[in-house]
Amino acid sequence: MFKIQGRQIVFETYEEYLALQGLRKNKFDPNLKPQKFNPHQKKKLIKYIEIMEKYLEFDDYILDIGSRTGWASSRFQYDGYKSIAIDVQKENVDTGRKIYGHNIVLGDVHNLNFSDSSFDGIFCSHAFEHFYNRKQAVKEMSRVLRVNGILLIVVPIQNQEITNALILETAHCEYFATKKQLLSYLDDYMVLEFLETNDEFIFVGRIREI
Repeated sequence: MFKIQGRQIVFETYEEYLALQGLRKNKFDPNLKPQKFNPHQKKKLIKYIEIMEKYLEFDDYILDIGSRTGWASSRFQYDGYKSIAIDVQKENVDTGRKIYGHNIVLGDVHNLNFSDSSFDGIFCSHAFEHFYNRKQAVKEMSRVLRVNGILLIVVPIQNQEITNALILETAHCEYFATKKQLLSYLDDYMVLEFLETNDEFIFVGRIREI
């Protein structure tokens, strides 16, 4: 089904990746439940949002990628920004629309359905480690960011041995253990902040003008 290569998980087919993520090609699955945020997770999200907002202007347009039900996107709107959320799981999108009534759409970071230079900022919290192809994901995020746009990525720090049991439990495609490992994907960005907590790397960068 998959093999461990360094700190990355390699799949023979995209369908195998979807199976690990519990996805069914964006079709509704009654066995899947929406991934809502608990109070502790919301507290962390507020911290990430406050970090990102230092580099934004009022009314900037934010894309929330891997949004679950879109709580962070609703918070950006509350703070005076325009925002749209995308998630690959239909259950999350349907629930987000019911709860918040804001823009949340079904979408895949590997092939974003937005025009070039559409957004002033991209917010991606605890989703990057799940992406099938991180290089392609960054390429797409860079495409839809405007010149000098802001990217925030948060990933968990995972130093432990990678086992099949861990992979099945977390469904991660890469286990980030070092700052260098995450920055290897972000050569096109000027680092504004790189924070390391007990369990997370928090990257904030500005896309370089090409």
